[in-house]
Amino acid sequence: QVSCKFVPQNYKTNPWSYPGMDHGTACLNNEEQLCCYMAAYGAMHKGKLNKILSDFPIDRIDSDVEIIDWGCGQGIASMAYLEFCKKNLLSMPSRVTLIEPSSIAIKLAELHINKMHPNCTVRAICSGFDELRTNWITTDAGKLKVHIFSNVLDVDLYSIRSLERMIIDTQQG
Repeated sequence: QVSCKFVPQNYKTNPWSYPGMDHGTACLNNEEQLCCYMAAYGAMHKGKLNKILSDFPIDRIDSDVEIIDWGCGQGIASMAYLEFCKKNLLSMPSRVTLIEPSSIAIKLAELHINKMHPNCTVRAICSGFDELRTNWITTDAGKLKVHIFSNVLDVDLYSIRSLERMIIDTQQG
């Protein structure tokens, strides 16, 4: 892992304890935090997502797909989805919407997705869930939506009811 190389020396054996990480639930604001987060939690997240994707009937999807990655962080979930599609010769999504309150993390996520899938339209929305505006997350009604909630549903930083209402109001197809 590239991130492990950039973890400060005194946190190499315990990157989760880097200041300001709050056990991976904090809004990260510098490159060292991003590296420590990825070193501490990246492989675990990717493993969980790969297990979910292997059980998900993704091979039965026969329409254009749009990913909405809620609380995307550095884009681990979207990258896992793209990697799974490539590995299994499945149709790649035409659009990925990244939603994340950390400006440094979402910039990295956008870079990762653009590098992995240059033909994909990437929409990066730097915002917390409660601050989102409906016109920011409207989608194409003709596309199937894959909503990814990777490690955000158990975080008490937003109203789950407001999020549910926003999804119902803005997502068709």
